[in-house]
Amino acid sequence: MKNNAPQTGILPPLIAIMRPQHWIKNTLVLLPAFFSGRMADTDAAQLAMAFVLFCIAASAVYVFNDLCDRMADGAHPRTRRRPLATQKLSPRAAAIFLAVLLAGGAALMYGMQAPAAFNAIVLCYLGVNAGYSLGLKRVPVLELFLLASGYIFRLFAGGSVIDEPLTGWIVAVTGLLALMLAAGKRRGDIAAVEKDKAMTMAATYDPAYLGVIITVLAAALAATYVLFCISDYAQTRFGPHVTWSALFVLFGIMRYLQLAPAGGGDPVALLYRDRPMLACAALFALCFAGLIYG
Repeated sequence: MKNNAPQTGILPPLIAIMRPQHWIKNTLVLLPAFFSGRMADTDAAQLAMAFVLFCIAASAVYVFNDLCDRMADGAHPRTRRRPLATQKLSPRAAAIFLAVLLAGGAALMYGMQAPAAFNAIVLCYLGVNAGYSLGLKRVPVLELFLLASGYIFRLFAGGSVIDEPLTGWIVAVTGLLALMLAAGKRRGDIAAVEKDKAMTMAATYDPAYLGVIITVLAAALAATYVLFCISDYAQTRFGPHVTWSALFVLFGIMRYLQLAPAGGGDPVALLYRDRPMLACAALFALCFAGLIYG
C-alpha cells in the first residue's frame, strides 16, 4: 500500500535534533567579555567564532544523546516527538550528521587559532557530556552536577578565549544557578511522567527531595548575589548602584520558584514562554550595560 503521509524531507528533523532553541545557553561564552567591560576592545570575530563553536559542540552533544536514548525517548512524554524517536530521522543519518558536526567544529577550532586552554575546555565539555549520555546520567545527584557543568564550561571558555581571569563571584553565582536549574529540570520531568510509565532519571528522585534542593540552592544563590553586590569588589568595579541589580536577580529566582513546581522546570522553555522572566533577564542585562558602558 502506498504511503500517503506527507514527506517533510530530512532538513526539518536535522534542525530539530540540533536543538537550536538551546543555543541561547551559549551566550555564557560572551559574559566574561561583557562583564569585564571588554566588549568594545575584544576581537568580535574571535568571540563570534567561539559562540558558534559551542553551538556546534552543544548540537553534537544533543545528537549523540538522542542516539544513545532513541529507544527510551519513544516512551517518554517529553521526548517521544524527537526525530529519532518518531523515526523521522534514521540512526544512520543521525550518526553521519554527528560526524559532520564534529568535523565542522574541529575545522572551526583549528581556523580560529584560539588559546590552547579554550580548545581544552571544549574537548572537556564534549568528553563530560559523552560520559553523561553513556551512563553517568543514571547516577543520582552526580548527574545534576554534570548537567550544571555545561554552564561552567561555557563561562570558562569565554574567559579563556579573551584571556580574562574569572572572579570567584561569577563562578559561584553561575554554578549555583546552574545547579538550581538542573534540579528544577528534573522536577519538571517528574511532573511530566506518570510513575508507572517510562523509566527515567526522574523516577530515582523524590519530588520532595528535589523541592528542598531547589529551595536551598535558590537561597544560596540569592545570598551569594547580595553579598557580591555589597562586596568591596563590586562597589569599586561597578559603583554603588550595582545593588539595584539584585532586584532583578531576586525577582527571577522567585518567579522561577513559582513556575517550577507546575512542571515548568526547563529553563530554556521558561525563558522563551514566560514574559516576566524574559523581561527580567533583559532588564538585568540593560542594568549592567549601563553600569559598565554607560
